[in-house]
Amino acid sequence: MERNKFVLILLTYLVLSPFFTHVWDSYTLLTSMELFLQNENVYAYYANQSILMQRKAGIPYYLEGFTYLPNMLLFYLPFYLIYKMIYQLKPFEIPYAVLHLLDLKVSETVYSYNILIKLPLLIAFIALLKMNKEIWKNKIALIYAIFIAFVLGMSEILVALFLFLTYLAIKKKNVYLAGVFYGLSLFKIYPVIFLPWLLIYLYKQGNSLFVKRFFVTMILVNLYSAFYILQDFQSFVFSSIYLQSNRIAGGITPVNVLWIIPDYLFNYQVSKFYSTLFPIFYVIFVYYLWKNRNLIKLEEGLIIIALIFLLTFKVVNEQYFLSFLPFFVLYDQKFAKRVSMILLIFALIRMTPVYFSSPTLYLTLENYQSFISDYYSIMMMPYVNLALKLSLFFLGCVFWIFIIAKIAEIYKKNVVNFSYKSRSKVN
Repeated sequence: MERNKFVLILLTYLVLSPFFTHVWDSYTLLTSMELFLQNENVYAYYANQSILMQRKAGIPYYLEGFTYLPNMLLFYLPFYLIYKMIYQLKPFEIPYAVLHLLDLKVSETVYSYNILIKLPLLIAFIALLKMNKEIWKNKIALIYAIFIAFVLGMSEILVALFLFLTYLAIKKKNVYLAGVFYGLSLFKIYPVIFLPWLLIYLYKQGNSLFVKRFFVTMILVNLYSAFYILQDFQSFVFSSIYLQSNRIAGGITPVNVLWIIPDYLFNYQVSKFYSTLFPIFYVIFVYYLWKNRNLIKLEEGLIIIALIFLLTFKVVNEQYFLSFLPFFVLYDQKFAKRVSMILLIFALIRMTPVYFSSPTLYLTLENYQSFISDYYSIMMMPYVNLALKLSLFFLGCVFWIFIIAKIAEIYKKNVVNFSYKSRSKVN
């Protein structure tokens, strides 16, 4: 039975992965790997692109390029090198810095490229399923994970694997190994939100010795990334940190209502204000975890931090939840199912199947340019565009309701009920 499951996952991968991809993210990865192989600084390239766009547009716009640690490229490079050994053509090209599907140029080798470049995601997916059987039991969550990994080609499944391995290693008190896995998860940077709680938990379990061991291996794993970034630290800050701090708020939260407002500078100012919410709530809840460290389990602390991130972070994209999915399916299958369903619908409305199947459409439609022009004409019709964005806003509201309800439920379970039991014992 176990073997049949993994054969099914492999077949699903072979059916979906060649024909679909998140075009911009995939092109960003492709460009970054090429720059890396040519010994050019990836961050400098995207910083320069952003500066050129700002000069032309006259607004504080930052190109969404490679905003990760260079460790990420090392996961994919072996498979890209295999592709380059077989083919001389680039799988696809975008002639301008900002993607428009009309500008897309695709080679027939894109199918082979997609299969090879997504292999790390397949390996991570199978490894995660072997360690966490609850994902398989939750069919909606499983479909969501397949969509993010095999259809869009997002690397959050790697983050999910490394974070879950960190959790298992800490539970077994293998702190050195936990530091390695957690260090690997940081290629996406945002898993750093879990660091304070992990340190609190480790200190509670083994005092400062556990914390030191964890830090040593976490830092060792990221030494190469540190060395690479320090070669041009200013470009890293400009292309990654400045980008994140200056992005327009949105994603799967009600703040995506800004997408309806066509005033970029207004949206920019509102986004700057909204970005203050996460650090405020984050500090409050980290303090809450510290105060209640003897009541809260390791996985509950991770879930609380993830919920605060999903609730208050400025940009919460549909793929982020996959990083935390292994913990949510263990903790509350119904919650994981509901949120996965919302995120699937959100992704399909936001991008539409035309976007992530565009390389295949380019190769199979003789009138691709005409088709895309007609598609954009329909999508930009005032009533259609407004209806789509209002649908995303509604989904964001439902998403928030589920997140807030779950935070309240955990708080009641760990603090209110404990206080009531303590008073009962005293009486």
